[in-house]
Amino acid sequence: MVLRRRWGVRSIALSIGLLISGSAGVVFAAAPVASFEIGAAGGNVPPERGEMEQLSHPAFPGPVVLQIGTSTEGRPINAVHRRGSLNASRTIVAVGVIHGNELHGRLVTDRLMTAALPVDIDLWIVPTMNPDGEVVGSHQNARGVDLNRNWPASWETGTHHSSGRHYSGVAPASEREVQVMMEFFAFVDPAVTVWYHSPWNRIDCNEARVGQTCLDYAAAVGRTSLFSPRPGTATDWLMTAGLGVSFVSEFAAGAPSAAEVELHVNAVLDLS
Repeated sequence: MVLRRRWGVRSIALSIGLLISGSAGVVFAAAPVASFEIGAAGGNVPPERGEMEQLSHPAFPGPVVLQIGTSTEGRPINAVHRRGSLNASRTIVAVGVIHGNELHGRLVTDRLMTAALPVDIDLWIVPTMNPDGEVVGSHQNARGVDLNRNWPASWETGTHHSSGRHYSGVAPASEREVQVMMEFFAFVDPAVTVWYHSPWNRIDCNEARVGQTCLDYAAAVGRTSLFSPRPGTATDWLMTAGLGVSFVSEFAAGAPSAAEVELHVNAVLDLS
């Protein structure tokens, strides 16, 4: 499989050669599976939406794991791609971890790797975009930046919501993890992206921008939808960039039950 999108000086190419079957039916790609050219300026400007070439996408026996980039300390950032059929057109992204001390979303993304898919869903699963923070249980990345304050939409610095534990970085999209995800989203062009956090036990959603999508999700998982605006967030950047709608699903502090996880899995698969 080769997927390519051209943005002038930027390019992205995902190439799969020899495939090796992994556990739970997951398919892993051998050797380098992804290449991103973020640009000489460091990739802190959103890529232009341009022409996309998609060559044949064969039917794989299970999910395909793609390394879409690396973290500050060189750990892989992976995306798992699953499709309900070759004609799937409803592109959904689920991101399990952005804060390394908020891990409940991993239970949802792990389950999404094996759940039966509706035929129309084109599902991308990112278990974590902050592997460095996850290793040490840190809210921030290895450079002490809150990755959900570093996106180039309403970015600010030195305020209550962009300093201390929520330090927003030296500039918008200064962090490699955010750069990688910006390239990934511009390539995937999702209809809906859901991000998992804790511990506020609610759906955090700008209903004026997202509409019924997050209300349906909230009802499906038995949560209230509230909106807490913050600077430099992933959800704000995605919608400002025209990359679908996006919202946050907050778990409670305690580990969710298997039944609760299943509610979230089903709600993801019903997103539209």
